[in-house]
Amino acid sequence: MIRTLIALALIWLAGIAVAQDEPQLSVEFETDTVTVGQPVVLRMKVLVPTWMLAPPEFPALDQPGLLIRLPERATSPISETVKGETWSGVQRSYRIYPLQAGSFSLPPANILVTYPKPGETDPTQVKLPLEPVTFTAQVPAGAEELDPLIIAESFTLEQTLDTPNDLHPGDAVTRVLTAQITGTTPIMIPSLTPEFTGDAARAYPEDPVVRDTEERGHLSGSRVEETTYLATGPGTMTLPPVKLDWFNTETNAVETINIGGAEIKVTGTAGPTGKEHWFNWQFGLAIAAIVLIVLAIVRSLTPHLRRAIQSARNRWLESEAYAHRNVLQAIRTRDLGTTYIALSHWRSFYTGASVDKIEVALADIGLSIFSQHTRTASAPSDWSELERAYKVLRKESCRRARARPQNLQPLNPT
Repeated sequence: MIRTLIALALIWLAGIAVAQDEPQLSVEFETDTVTVGQPVVLRMKVLVPTWMLAPPEFPALDQPGLLIRLPERATSPISETVKGETWSGVQRSYRIYPLQAGSFSLPPANILVTYPKPGETDPTQVKLPLEPVTFTAQVPAGAEELDPLIIAESFTLEQTLDTPNDLHPGDAVTRVLTAQITGTTPIMIPSLTPEFTGDAARAYPEDPVVRDTEERGHLSGSRVEETTYLATGPGTMTLPPVKLDWFNTETNAVETINIGGAEIKVTGTAGPTGKEHWFNWQFGLAIAAIVLIVLAIVRSLTPHLRRAIQSARNRWLESEAYAHRNVLQAIRTRDLGTTYIALSHWRSFYTGASVDKIEVALADIGLSIFSQHTRTASAPSDWSELERAYKVLRKESCRRARARPQNLQPLNPT
């Protein structure tokens, strides 16, 4: 009987010794309640009685509504004394940014550890269970009404406007809004550029550029939005002002940023300009020779004939055929500004013409020219589609004009 009890005691003590030699996992979480947009640190510490044959396999902690980052030197070796023995291990630190208010729970997971047991050299793998980590993200008092919600140590907004001195149809204005934020992720910066409405220009926004930087665990970043406004006709181009409220965690108060808008005059008529030429430059040499001959003849012509020639020339310059030729020339040279001007002048001959398809084609070309990825050129197919749409519209407009009833002569003239 005594021998049996001794044997059971030895088995129990051996079990305790084995359990004491098992790897250990400890978790440290700074607080159960955090502020939206502000970081909280989660630390995991893994210790083994010998040494690790491979880095521990930590779980992915990604979860909607959270930005989880590994700061600089997030993983580092450690050693601690456990019951008089030196154990080695690894510490992993996560920096967690809640992007919205609410309750969060990091799900349970396992950490795979590979090490040799004391007195052995063969690898042993153990899965250490990670219990759920729960916390709540709150909006600080005084910031409950902010929309969008911006909570940071500092927040600035700057604007640059690239505007020609004299803006005419076909010219462009570039507006750049740059926001800088400190103490949180730039993901918290909302859209900066107000929606543009107006008939004097068309807006071509680029994709926002968001960058973050981290220095000694301190996160900051920026958001840059660039928009090009192409003047499409005379009038006033109104760029709306920007107003943003944000919560300063240093002063625990709401502050306001105001960026002024701008009203830019677009001058000039949507007709032929000095940039347009009566004849295509390709015929320049031939025209030069003809002009010399004509000048010699004109000197001998009577004033009446001179006036007739000038009148015929003016009629040509004011004709639909001349406007049509300018449209085709602008499209084929792929000049968007000149195309807008030429189309506007041609439309004055057919005021009731529907230009929906042409507007769609122009918008596609504008996106190609002013977008971030294809700034240098637009696709030839876009210009071909614009030319097809214009030719169809002109053909239909001419047909309707010919079919319009003409003034009839009276049946019984007196």
